[in-house]
Amino acid sequence: VPPSWDEGPARPFAPPPPREGDPPPDGAGAPEVPEAPMRERLGALRAIGQVEGTYVVAEADDGLYLVDQHAAHERVLYEQVLAARAGGEAASQPLLEAAVVELSAPLATLLAGEGDALAAVGWEVAPADGAAVLVRAVPSALAGRDPARALVEYLDRLEAEERLTGPDRAAATLACRAAVMAGDRLEGEQQRALLRALEACGTPHSCPHGRPTMVHLSRAALDRSFGRR
Repeated sequence: VPPSWDEGPARPFAPPPPREGDPPPDGAGAPEVPEAPMRERLGALRAIGQVEGTYVVAEADDGLYLVDQHAAHERVLYEQVLAARAGGEAASQPLLEAAVVELSAPLATLLAGEGDALAAVGWEVAPADGAAVLVRAVPSALAGRDPARALVEYLDRLEAEERLTGPDRAAATLACRAAVMAGDRLEGEQQRALLRALEACGTPHSCPHGRPTMVHLSRAALDRSFGRR
């Protein structure tokens, strides 16, 4: 099971209720203004199985869920990358020997303009001769992959990213390249780990690109489909 699936942002918590004798809070007596929720709530999901190596089937107290495993893992990784970046701790895997990568002119230009954003998500890349670069470290999420191919594929995906800009664009691209893909078979524990990590996300219902991570079928909808209501 990829260890990153079990590492999610901490769940927000509510402040403790006031105790008897505590002074009234500032602004007591003023009209109450409802606050926006801190995160999108997602109940506990129980994995049932997998469909076509692409969708995890899960049940919850409010019905049935079909979870797109790639979109869900993207969301999990994206929030982990943002949390690490906010803490100034880009997860990076140094290479024993730097890899020389020949880039096309457009990708070399893209890399030159996005160097700081790439460094913030774990890349360590230095100029070499011409359009070539030296890859000295890769993001931990891409550890074990061929560094030259990983960088080229990453830059290709970064160039195609249109929804996000700036540092978030680099984080979303990393999440996309590192996430499990449609067609990848997941064992039961891997399915459960993915669902647990998704439950811990601040925005669990969509991937960084805006695609839904899940489809929900309520118990009422299921009953209607089978003529029970």
